[in-house]
Amino acid sequence: MALAIIGGLPERFAPFAELHREAARRAGHDPLPVLSINSHGYIAETSQQALDESFPAVAATFSVGPMPHAKILRSIELLGTEVAPAVRKELAGGAGSGRGLAEGEHRVVPAEAEAVAERHPDR
Repeated sequence: MALAIIGGLPERFAPFAELHREAARRAGHDPLPVLSINSHGYIAETSQQALDESFPAVAATFSVGPMPHAKILRSIELLGTEVAPAVRKELAGGAGSGRGLAEGEHRVVPAEAEAVAERHPDR
């Protein structure tokens, strides 16, 4: 597994590393698979120079192009209000299954995402 830290403190990602280790243990991996942590950085003579030189490239990387800002905000809102709760419910054993994940079961995609994928097979 690889974690890309594109913002925030690396310590905030420790729970993901532990989740990775625990899932590997439960799946019987020995030794545990490696985990890489990747973070962008740019070094120059001074921190101001690094900011001045890197900002155009960083801004272009994080641009969503011509998509209207309101649509981006709505997408973020739906992620928090619809997708995340559905994933939590599925992982806790709600949506359809009536149970949580069984030992050794590795379900990643909730039923709602599968339905979207069926409606958009070209994506």
